[in-house]
Amino acid sequence: MPNPAVSIIIPTKNRIPLLSEALESVSLQSFKNFEIIVVNDGGTDPAGEIVHFSKDFKLKIINQKGSKGCASARNKGIEVSKGKYLAFLDDDDLWLPGHLENLFFFLEENNKISLAYSDCEVQRIKENGKVIESKGLGVNFNIQDMLENDFIPPSSIILRKNCLKETGFFDESMGYSEDWDFLLKCASKFNMTRVPVTSTIIRLRNDASNHSSKINEERIRCLKLIQKRYNTAELDVKTFWEVACHYEKKL
Repeated sequence: MPNPAVSIIIPTKNRIPLLSEALESVSLQSFKNFEIIVVNDGGTDPAGEIVHFSKDFKLKIINQKGSKGCASARNKGIEVSKGKYLAFLDDDDLWLPGHLENLFFFLEENNKISLAYSDCEVQRIKENGKVIESKGLGVNFNIQDMLENDFIPPSSIILRKNCLKETGFFDESMGYSEDWDFLLKCASKFNMTRVPVTSTIIRLRNDASNHSSKINEERIRCLKLIQKRYNTAELDVKTFWEVACHYEKKL
């Protein structure tokens, strides 16, 4: 059996309803030549709840012992992936049906581009999933902007897998902003560009679950690490909602 064109890596932990919605959005993709690798980061094995999706596409489920973070989960997925391209989808995000098709064929037709990303709709949602408000996020790639704001959510990208020979994987020492660090490494090595079509939905819960002092301390530590590595100005902790507000793209 030939290898899939795209390997989709989804890190997750104990969020079956959200994960199921993410997988449903993948099952509706117009482009079908892919595999999905769900990496369970130390949570309850989700296999029994999502195995029915294997009727629609090739599905691998990897259970990590202990919670090691998103960077580790993505890296584990990369290690077992078979695709020419890699795509990432966080378990609380969604893709619109043309997402993979748009980005895959863009890269196939543009050999000098190694990473492409879509525009996004960033939603603030209640615990029950109801949307409170939404904003568009779509910014043309510019390295100076990238050094100031993380405006490319990992769920919006697709890249050539062979690029990782130069960049390496995600930094597992970082509890936050590991995706920003990874993209800055990519930007230093090869060409990346925006595909200005909104095909990714980023969902942010409107609660205090991600604002404990311990979490904020780790975020600040990781931002200081980015500042040191890439010689940036002092960086602020921002959510993708705050970044979307900064750039204010109308939907």
